Amino acid sequence: MATITSEGENDFIIDNFFKKGYLGGSDADVEGDWRWVVGPEAGQLFFQGEYPDPNRHTFIYSDWGGNEPNDYVPVGGEDYLHFDNARGGEWNDCSDYPGYVPGFYVEFGGGVIPEPSTLIVWSLLGALGITVGWWRRRRKA
Repeated sequence: MATITSEGENDFIIDNFFKKGYLGGSDADVEGDWRWVVGPEAGQLFFQGEYPDPNRHTFIYSDWGGNEPNDYVPVGGEDYLHFDNARGGEWNDCSDYPGYVPGFYVEFGGGVIPEPSTLIVWSLLGALGITVGWWRRRRKA
């Protein structure tokens, strides 16, 4: 699952996807200690506290909704992080109740991801190559 460690990454999800989905954060081990549980950030404490505690603290980056995280669900609590499009892209803590959050965000890393403009150029060059090959083949026939 994805980790969001900057406003730029959060904005990227808002601008390109903007769907409700789980992220790779949880406070299931220690209530109120929100850690990334996946990826290179696994184990990092990114937020500590709970609404309405005035001493809540962000260590890396967070974009919680106004009264989040609040561990609101009385049975089982809310121990999992999700991106909430209903709140304008702010984060919410939620339970693992099936169907509450319909999906999740996946983050791929380790490789170089080309800029979108580069992808367009390569796609056009590939289409040109296919067209030239087809044209040459038809000329020989």
